[in-house]
Amino acid sequence: MYFPLEKGIPSENQIQIELVDSVKRIFLIPKRWYIVNTNDTSFNYIFKETDYKKTLKDLCITETLYNIDEIYDQFNSTGILPWFPDNVKVLLK
Repeated sequence: MYFPLEKGIPSENQIQIELVDSVKRIFLIPKRWYIVNTNDTSFNYIFKETDYKKTLKDLCITETLYNIDEIYDQFNSTGILPWFPDNVKVLLK
């Protein structure tokens, strides 16, 4: 089942939702990624992981910074995030 963003035939980049249980109104929503522009807080929604990674590379964001699970584990063990300035990292150690 498609709920297209625009009328007509759904394209590859449109949200595709599947109805799982019509009585309980349960839907299956696919994975999606988004990038927040911190200058104006606008969102860029992306529906393919490959497009997401390409966009991040185009923005010169290293893979370390967008692997949120790895960053979370690192922060839990050290209390330090990769983008902290060096002087703050020294104070927190």
